[in-house]
Amino acid sequence: MNPNMFVDDPTLLFFSSCNHSDKYNHIIQSLTPISQNLALEFGELKDNEVDRYIILQTEKLRILLQEQRAQQVAELLEKVESDAFYMLSQKDEQLAQAAKKRIELEEFLRRLEAENQSWRRVAQENETMVLSLHNALEQMKERASHVMAMEDVESCCDEIRRDMGMEEQICKGCNSRSSCFMFLPCRHLCSCRNCEAFLQACPVCRTQKKYSIETLIF
Repeated sequence: MNPNMFVDDPTLLFFSSCNHSDKYNHIIQSLTPISQNLALEFGELKDNEVDRYIILQTEKLRILLQEQRAQQVAELLEKVESDAFYMLSQKDEQLAQAAKKRIELEEFLRRLEAENQSWRRVAQENETMVLSLHNALEQMKERASHVMAMEDVESCCDEIRRDMGMEEQICKGCNSRSSCFMFLPCRHLCSCRNCEAFLQACPVCRTQKKYSIETLIF
């Protein structure tokens, strides 16, 4: 049989084309699962890479944030330490100034106390000197009074000797013994030794007796 005998037959051509189409469809159908599997695997592979990329970027971001946070904390701590150091240095300086002022004040108080004690000592010495001078002056006055009294007595005795002509003077208290005491301030030789202690006034002029001096008339 001639192979080309059916070539020009439309029916045969139709069946022949149908057979070829079926073969292609069959091949395509047989290839479709393979392509789908490849696409699925490619998609899964792509999704895994995306996940890994996201995880990697997330980890990088986390590390970056941690580094930034650590840097911020370090800067904050450095600033706090700097401020604290400045404040502590200021406090130390204030404490040093306060201690210096306290030492100066204590030294001033010691000098003031020393000066006060010195002035007290000078005042006591001056008071002692004034008291000593006062006592010496009183003693000098008393001695001068006694000297003047003795001079007055001697003068009176001389006058008495001249006036009385050395006649014996009778005590005006007992009118029996010789007068040997002169009363001051009236200067009357008017009492014997026994009567002088009991007489408070001069028996001659009744003047209050302040002093009495024993005289010796020869």
